[in-house]
Amino acid sequence: NKESALEYDSNDLGAKLGRLLNKKAEIESTIASTTEDKNDLLKALAEALDNRVAEEASSKHAQADDRAAIELLAGAIAALGSFASNHKLALVQHSRRQDPEPGTWSGSYGGASSATSGVISLLEKIKEEYKEELKTAKEDEEFALAAYWNMRKGTEEQIETLDQELVTLEDQLAKTLQVIKRTTRVQGDTNTTWAATTDYLVELKPNCDWVDQTDRKSTRLNSSHSQDL
Repeated sequence: NKESALEYDSNDLGAKLGRLLNKKAEIESTIASTTEDKNDLLKALAEALDNRVAEEASSKHAQADDRAAIELLAGAIAALGSFASNHKLALVQHSRRQDPEPGTWSGSYGGASSATSGVISLLEKIKEEYKEELKTAKEDEEFALAAYWNMRKGTEEQIETLDQELVTLEDQLAKTLQVIKRTTRVQGDTNTTWAATTDYLVELKPNCDWVDQTDRKSTRLNSSHSQDL
């Protein structure tokens, strides 16, 4: 009975150990996949930061070019306007030499004054276009920066959640390993006792056989004696 009980206990412990090893493998697999997810998020953060730095540098460079163009145009407009104002007579005389006054013309002839005004108007239009472009560039940069920080915040929250999951999984793995170690030790002790019990039974067998044979012989003799009587 003891041998049978030990055999049952050993098999039961073996089955338990198998379940524990499966659980250990599942936890380790989950840890590996969770760690991979975390590393992917960290990589995404690093790439997003690199892209943001490059985008910001490009935006600043473009805005600087726009400002330089606006300043250049403003200076040109001011200089041309001042020149036209200060040299009005010279422009008129020059225009008359290059472009004779029509026969039907009445009053003073402005000549190149209208052309100068047209050039200034064109430069003003170009300057306004650069201003609008600069405004759009600033708005795009603000939008991109806000989107980056929103993305970073959400990603960091995901990483924090994965870190918490990893702590829980590592704790589960440590406890499972302890139970595996304890179960393995108990199964080993049980197997040792089982083997010793089996060996003892083998050792006792000759004596048991002798006792069994003696009992049978005694039983036959007693039976024969009874018949004689």
